[in-house]
Amino acid sequence: MKPFLLTVEAFGPYAAKQVFDFRKLGGRSFFLIHGPTGAGKTTILDAICYALYGDTSGAERNGEQMRCQQAAPAISTQVTFDFALGNESYRVTRSPEQQRPKKRGGGTTTQPMSATLWQRTGLDDDAIEGTVLASQASKVTDHVERLLGFRSDQFRQVVMLPQGKFRELLTAGSSQREEILEALFHTEMYRRIQEALKEKAKGIEDEIKKVRELCEFTLGEAKVDTPADLGDRQKKLETQRTELKERLESLRQDEERANSVLTIAHQTNTKLQEQKDAHAGLTALESRREEITRKRDVLNWAKLAAAVVTAEAALSIRISDAGKRQNDLQGAEGALARAKNGKQAAIQQMAAQEARQGERDTLTANLAVLNDLTAKVTALSKAKAALAGVQGDAARSNREYSKAKGDLVQLENQIGQQQSTLNALRETGAGLDGLKLAVAEAEKLLTARRELAKLQTAIAQAKIEHQKLIQKVEQAEGTATRAKTGLADLQQTWNDGQAAILAQRLVSGEPCPVCGSTEHPDPATSSQRLPSEMTLKAKRTECDTADKAVAAAKTEERDKATALVELESRCRSITESLDNLAEQSTEVFEQTYLVAVKNRQAAESAIQQVSALEKSLKLLKEELQEDSAHLDVLNGDQQKASAAAEQALGVVRGQEEGIPASLRDPDTLKAAIDADLLKLDALRVAFENARRLDVEADKAMSAATQLVQSARSLLDEANRAVTEAQSTFAEQLAQNGFADADAYKSAKRSEAQITELDSEISKFDGNVLAAKQRADHADQAAAGLLWADMKTLEDALSTAQAVHRAAISDEANAIADLGRVNKWLERLGTLDGQLRKLEQDYAVCGRVSEVANGKNAGGITLQRFVLAWLLDDVLDAASIRLRVMSRNRYQLQRVRERLDQRSASGLDLEVFDSHTGMSRSVATLSGGESFLASLSLALGLADVVQTYAGGVHLETMFVDEGFGSLDPEALDLALRSLIDLQKGGRLVGIISHVPELRDRIDARLEITTGQGGSSAQFVVS
Repeated sequence: MKPFLLTVEAFGPYAAKQVFDFRKLGGRSFFLIHGPTGAGKTTILDAICYALYGDTSGAERNGEQMRCQQAAPAISTQVTFDFALGNESYRVTRSPEQQRPKKRGGGTTTQPMSATLWQRTGLDDDAIEGTVLASQASKVTDHVERLLGFRSDQFRQVVMLPQGKFRELLTAGSSQREEILEALFHTEMYRRIQEALKEKAKGIEDEIKKVRELCEFTLGEAKVDTPADLGDRQKKLETQRTELKERLESLRQDEERANSVLTIAHQTNTKLQEQKDAHAGLTALESRREEITRKRDVLNWAKLAAAVVTAEAALSIRISDAGKRQNDLQGAEGALARAKNGKQAAIQQMAAQEARQGERDTLTANLAVLNDLTAKVTALSKAKAALAGVQGDAARSNREYSKAKGDLVQLENQIGQQQSTLNALRETGAGLDGLKLAVAEAEKLLTARRELAKLQTAIAQAKIEHQKLIQKVEQAEGTATRAKTGLADLQQTWNDGQAAILAQRLVSGEPCPVCGSTEHPDPATSSQRLPSEMTLKAKRTECDTADKAVAAAKTEERDKATALVELESRCRSITESLDNLAEQSTEVFEQTYLVAVKNRQAAESAIQQVSALEKSLKLLKEELQEDSAHLDVLNGDQQKASAAAEQALGVVRGQEEGIPASLRDPDTLKAAIDADLLKLDALRVAFENARRLDVEADKAMSAATQLVQSARSLLDEANRAVTEAQSTFAEQLAQNGFADADAYKSAKRSEAQITELDSEISKFDGNVLAAKQRADHADQAAAGLLWADMKTLEDALSTAQAVHRAAISDEANAIADLGRVNKWLERLGTLDGQLRKLEQDYAVCGRVSEVANGKNAGGITLQRFVLAWLLDDVLDAASIRLRVMSRNRYQLQRVRERLDQRSASGLDLEVFDSHTGMSRSVATLSGGESFLASLSLALGLADVVQTYAGGVHLETMFVDEGFGSLDPEALDLALRSLIDLQKGGRLVGIISHVPELRDRIDARLEITTGQGGSSAQFVVS
């Protein structure tokens, strides 16, 4: 940071505005701030610190306490500071909360705290503010901290060494010095690496714990102690499965032989049953032959009746048309009667209108009288309008006066209310920083509690789903058992049927193809239907599907159990982090968070509203003064308007004479004229309508007479057509063999009925032919066959199937057990590989994390190690100056040994004393020696920071006192070191009472004091 301009107003001992222009130093590297005690030398440091951070260099006073008591009340306390960071220029202005005189009236008002930060890069005119970067005190402070890289306490330790505070950087603890060096050298990257390594190691450790828990869970599920025990079980199951497979093949062949015998017997019985069913079907069809003959007769007559339908339809149409013509004639005769009645009514109406001629003449005369009054009433109306305008002006003046008077009272009340609101808003916005911290903490707890609630819900749901999966496994196992039982039953049935088929083919005296015996005392029989090979194959497929469903259900159940363990582990972790708050409901956390947010928003809103409300209050007070003056003007306007209204009223009363009271209004007169005109027009229209109706009645009578004549002619033609159609219909009946119309109607059928009869007869004929062919084929197929005993053959197959089914069940159980064991072994193998990989990763990452986070012999973290290396460079640069200032006696160095095992180390300082040849604590240095060591350390720190170009530029340093504790020789050595800074372009400001400094430093800021306050000026010789 390099200062340009510092302007103070009513600040410290400076009662009036005072400008400190550092550009007058002409590029010199250091200057002296000189003056008597109490003149305000330290106030310059206070002003810079207050402008940047809102507190003073010693942090012992705030801005309000720095107001000059000698300043005039009208001058506001304010500090403005122009400075540069590298190539960028800035300006900051800040003023504390203070009392100032009111702009109107007596007394004082509270002026709130304010602050603004501008960027002024490239601007040469001091009057131009630049671009606003931040406003409001806290936001400006935050922005300054980001720009400089320091908090206010760090700034006072590195850049501005106030009186009594310059030794703090030298004697600061290891942790405090770490914060300062981190800000200067931007080593937070190494701290983030520490944290990332720690988090990574913690993650691997958690993964190892989860994998071990899954291993224990798998062994527990398998009910073994070690993976070796599970391997032994696997070998036993594989041997058992091989034995079962060999036995199962032999039993399958036995079952197939029994099923083959049963199938042949079933085919024989099927052919015999088909022969029986075919003859029964043919007999049933022959029993319907007489019924079908009757339906053939009905169909023939229906086809003859279809030829007469056209003639019948034509006769119906002619009869319908004659009826319509009769109706038309009756309608025409009715219309003629109505036309005659209309003519009689028109004659009567015409006579009535001719009788009202006297009324029309009276209305015409009355309209002439009313038209003569129109001019007089128009003049009267204008006079009344003028009167109304004047009276309106008077009323408006009265209303404006009353409203202005009410507005004035309301404005005074509004000013009082806004002043109260302003005071309340200032009080609300005071604790914003604390409220922000409260919101962050509440949000953190709420997030954790919500996650806990989600996990608890997920665990409950997972337990329900896990129980359902257990039930699903049981159901799948039940389904598999039933499928295997069904397969065994089918196999038994098949085997029994095969034995019965073989028994049917036995011949007494000939050997049995199965046992070889020539005697057959009790051959097998069976009454059951033999299942096919396809049925058995489908049942076997069903068994396989059921076994797969069991395996899938068990896999799904195990996966759900594993997920449940993971959910419960995460739930325990969050519960532990919440400690005793975990029992509270989410609603409590949400309410706490909402209250915190509401309080913070209220404070932020209050801070935002203060400035606007101050401006509004100022405008309201100005408006109050303007409204008071306006009220006096309105009072004069009110009196003038009342006099004009009296004069206009006299003119109106003079013009009303000679006009009837009921017709003085133009609208009333016009309404009377319009009413008479309306009546006259109505009488004229009625007369014309009566004349028109009489003419129209004549036309209607002529048209109705012609219509009656036409309707009578058409009716005669329709009657002749009916007679002709009746003759044609009778001829058609005779030609098709019908005695009369009743016989025709009895034989007539619809097209759908005819089609249905024809289809039924054709179908019967086809069915009889097909039944005869089926009976012939069945007789040929069953020739020489005898009925087989199905029960004996089915029993033989059932026995073979039962044995085969039991063997299948045993094999399925063995396969399922082996599959579970293989899956457990596979999972344990996968988990073992994961565990080995995780342990290898943790062996590296965990150790690196421990070393980086200070778990080492020196107790030094990674960031502190880097800072220690940088601090060594700083101490080397500082020791070069300290050796010169101390006449080669002292050298600063870092403590290498860990003195306290309970705390971090690595950044503690000590001084090597060449007189004793030993190192000792920097706290043992005398006042003058501490000053030289602190000055050397500050200068060395600035050199190294500039070298590493970390973004922080220590281009300026202020030292308050300390030179008075030096002897003449040490003072000379210190000044020589400062003179060497001329080469680096750094600026050092010295505050001192030492007379020798005034004589030896050619650039000074001389402070003088008086009864009216202090003043200052730069002296450059």
